[in-house]
Amino acid sequence: MSEQMLAQYRRYLQQLADNDSGELFTNGGKEHAVMLYSVLFSKVNSHVRIFCEGAHSEIWNHPIFADAFVKMVEKGVATVDILLEETPDRTGIPFPDYLNRLLDRSSGIRIREISENDHGYIRDVYGSNNVNFSVFDNRMFRFEYDKTAYKAYGSFNDKDTAAGLAAFFDRIFSNADPVSNGGIFRNPMEKITSADFKFDSESGSGFADVKLSPSNYSSISGL
Repeated sequence: MSEQMLAQYRRYLQQLADNDSGELFTNGGKEHAVMLYSVLFSKVNSHVRIFCEGAHSEIWNHPIFADAFVKMVEKGVATVDILLEETPDRTGIPFPDYLNRLLDRSSGIRIREISENDHGYIRDVYGSNNVNFSVFDNRMFRFEYDKTAYKAYGSFNDKDTAAGLAAFFDRIFSNADPVSNGGIFRNPMEKITSADFKFDSESGSGFADVKLSPSNYSSISGL
């Protein structure tokens, strides 16, 4: 894809974000994913939730993603929660250098590994484990229904869907093991308590009702 087409797509996303648009748009492919994350990172103010494979993909290592992520953390976003399907000590693939540097600085990023039981829970809810998603400020989201092909949907202002995904994330995050830049912390003093588990008042316990899939949005058109 040409740089001109990517720039055009980013302008399209930026316009939606600046207008707080509730439009549901498609977001397919690595290049489009990176552009969307760069806009989302620039717009978020309070809480980022990212559920991903291992924070070591081509997207995480892309310079545009990395630059936007670092700038987001440095501007003081209160909470950045990352939930991993697999960790460096399991895969042998380290986090990107910029993420390790941020972790070494105690930047407020929390990383945890999903439990085996919750792998099954995601499969039960979505019909497969081939999904990733991220939520920003309980109103913006990117839902990747085919992580292998980077096929996703997103919105910059859909509070109902974002709150449901956030509650779903928090339920799984509460059961997950803390992770460092070198592996999983097994210190019993770091056991997760109920104080770590917070639902948003808007979403209640409705996290299992959020089931995005291609069939839900067959009429969507987008770039």
